[in-house]
Amino acid sequence: LKSRTTPAAEAVSESLAALAWLRQRGCRQFFFKYCSTFDSTAEGNIGPVAEALQEALDCDFTLACPAFPETGRTLFRGHLFVQDQLLSESGMQHHPLTPMGDANLVRVLQAQSRGKVGLLRYDQVAKGPEAVRAAIAE
Repeated sequence: LKSRTTPAAEAVSESLAALAWLRQRGCRQFFFKYCSTFDSTAEGNIGPVAEALQEALDCDFTLACPAFPETGRTLFRGHLFVQDQLLSESGMQHHPLTPMGDANLVRVLQAQSRGKVGLLRYDQVAKGPEAVRAAIAE
């Protein structure tokens, strides 16, 4: 689906329809693909769509990680970089339809979401599954 500039309610509706279509065909694993620069409308549709999909799938937890190193998109402690520049200094802050003025994706996603948004740092992941479970439980 191409919902980057679609109003949040419409993006949710289209995404739920796509989920229903996939489920009817036996799909059991789902990925919500969004842009590697995490851009959407100011009201956001990434947060609302993710929450709607979680609810429809009876899932109380999800991960969002737009890193795509092959295209220079990397995350460090919640901040998105485009090559070696913060997203908000990469030119994306001037995008005509979806300007991204904040590279802190925890803040960006929290502003679009009803639920709690947190950060799972690499040093926590490197400690193994138990450390990850503990960090998520916080």
